[in-house]
Amino acid sequence: MQTTTSLDNEELKNENQIIILPNPANNEVNISISTMTKNFPVKYKVNNIMGEKIAFGVFSNYKNKLTYQSWTNGIYFISLIDDNNKISNHKVIIEH
Repeated sequence: MQTTTSLDNEELKNENQIIILPNPANNEVNISISTMTKNFPVKYKVNNIMGEKIAFGVFSNYKNKLTYQSWTNGIYFISLIDDNNKISNHKVIIEH
């Protein structure tokens, strides 16, 4: 089961960055999106190492939390897609 929670709407000081922490992660990861887009929502999708889509949804704020307690240990790829269809890909390692 995966859930997303908005943490707050504060802009990051460091522009044009996407920060995903912690990595490796245990049960959740914080995703901070600075100025990837001026318009929200930002779509996201998560694929496992085999390319299978595990999760998808939208983030509507600059700081977000992705919870994934039921995912197995391994490597996952988070893709963020902004309103101009610009894609930013990130690797996350899950270790429970």
